[in-house]
Amino acid sequence: MLFFSTKSIKYAYEKIISIIPFDDGIALQANRVNAKTTCYVGLDGLYVYNIVLNIKNINS
Repeated sequence: MLFFSTKSIKYAYEKIISIIPFDDGIALQANRVNAKTTCYVGLDGLYVYNIVLNIKNINS
């Protein structure tokens, strides 16, 4: 059974510990109290991974 959520989640860029890209999504680990790894599926994992890594360059 698949569960699809439409809830938006905010992550401060400085709080992201790791991003693991997959063919069909990403796994994200944030530095929070009781943080769990969050998986997002149904998207191009490498594309999203590159966007997140380059966000820092936009503000420079």
